[in-house]
Amino acid sequence: RQGDEGSRRVERLEMEEREARSLQAVEGNRLQASAQHRAEAEERLQGLRHHQDLLVARMQQADEHLRDTDQRISQRQQELAAAESRLRALQGVFREETGYGREGEEEGTSLRAACHGVRAAVAEWLIVPPGLDRAIEAVLGERVRGWLVERPAEAKRAIEFLKAKGLGRGTFVPLSPRRAAESGDRQSGVWWSTLQGQVGVVGRAVELLQAPSESAGALACLFDNVVIVETLDVAISHWERARWSAPEGPTLVTLEGEVLDPSGLLTGGLASPVSGVLQRRREIQDLEEKRVELARIVEDMQRTRADLLRESESGKTALQLATEEMREVEKLGLALTKDEASLGHSVETVARRLETLRAEREMVDEERRGLEAEVAASNERL
Repeated sequence: RQGDEGSRRVERLEMEEREARSLQAVEGNRLQASAQHRAEAEERLQGLRHHQDLLVARMQQADEHLRDTDQRISQRQQELAAAESRLRALQGVFREETGYGREGEEEGTSLRAACHGVRAAVAEWLIVPPGLDRAIEAVLGERVRGWLVERPAEAKRAIEFLKAKGLGRGTFVPLSPRRAAESGDRQSGVWWSTLQGQVGVVGRAVELLQAPSESAGALACLFDNVVIVETLDVAISHWERARWSAPEGPTLVTLEGEVLDPSGLLTGGLASPVSGVLQRRREIQDLEEKRVELARIVEDMQRTRADLLRESESGKTALQLATEEMREVEKLGLALTKDEASLGHSVETVARRLETLRAEREMVDEERRGLEAEVAASNERL
């Protein structure tokens, strides 16, 4: 009976040992899978951290670019505001000079409104190439503040208006001036052949300047026999070598505004610090071009700023998503670490149980073998 009981104990221990080995295998596989998942989570977390660093660097770069763009926009807007302010001031002065009246007082100071026979101002219809404004103003003198009229009689009311309003003097140029055009052409042909193509000679004013067809007569009247030269030395040199005399000879005008007439009368010196009407018109044209260009630049910069803002918002969204995903992966990693620790403890427990069962089975086997030996010895004595 003791042998049978020992056998049963051995069988029971062997069964428990098999179950423990099976449990050990299952828990070991779970532990291995948990460790692999934890390693994958750590690798994924490292990738997310690297991605987060890239997003942060990209956002910092975008923010820096945005700040730089804002500074440049502010600078350009200040330039644009200054150009517009200067432009408005010059346009007001130019409108007054060309007979449209003072801003806000047009009804009482507008020559054009009060005198319907007065047409476009010289500064409006005369097209002057760049660099010649000062020379043309010099040769025109006070005639630069002039207007077209049909006949001198129509200018009478305009002159009375200027006097009554204290608006200074003006010149009124008939559309068809009385002049011996053919005679003038013959006279200019004599001296122009000696000047044409010479070093320092820019050209005849009537050929350099442009005007609408209705102002062609006025253009010839104002600038016939006027030659533009580069410097005063050039003008004096040509006058001293010339054979012409007043009034048939040419008037030589330098780019700086010195005027040497056919008789040798020379006018020059320091120009007024206030620019003339033609120079003012040139500045207005330049400012209008500058305003358009600055407005275009500001608009382009604002579009760039809008793109940068969208990029910044997109970066913030991506960073937020990456941060949230990192939190989830970190939570998963912590959970897997706990599972791994728990499974490791379970595997160790099962291993200790196996050792206990193995030792107990060996002890039972040894006891069984001892009993069997005792039984065998008793049988032999009988």
